[in-house]
Amino acid sequence: MENGRGAPASAADSARRPFPEPVSPMFADYLDGLAHERLVIRECTACAARQWPPRTLCARCRGREFRPAGIADHGVVHTFTVVHRGFDPWFADRVPYGIVVADLGDGIRILGDYLGADLGALACGLPVRARYERSGGHAFVGWAPAGPGPAR
Repeated sequence: MENGRGAPASAADSARRPFPEPVSPMFADYLDGLAHERLVIRECTACAARQWPPRTLCARCRGREFRPAGIADHGVVHTFTVVHRGFDPWFADRVPYGIVVADLGDGIRILGDYLGADLGALACGLPVRARYERSGGHAFVGWAPAGPGPAR
């Protein structure tokens, strides 16, 4: 049996993925969106500026009221790293693995696991699409390749 990344499944597959708790209420719409397999961020009700990560005040107008706003589920790799050492048992059995910051446009960049099969193909500019995973009752976003190579 495989763990979804081409590696044999192990005892770590049954371990619970670490999740930060408590989570700020400002992330509620984002986490609810992940649970429904969509990306949702905050948008200022006064000026419509989109905000990620969430903050108490709008960066544009200093407004304090926000509404949820759906965003694109695709973009390009802005930056990445390949992890070779797992500091938690859940991650230790998955090394090496990639972590991606995906640029979705409009200044929105979201971090997630790289879900491609070939870490050698991971590069800045690589088109990616969101893919959603669940572990331990929580939803997570990851980034899978969406095209043949880096967009230059």
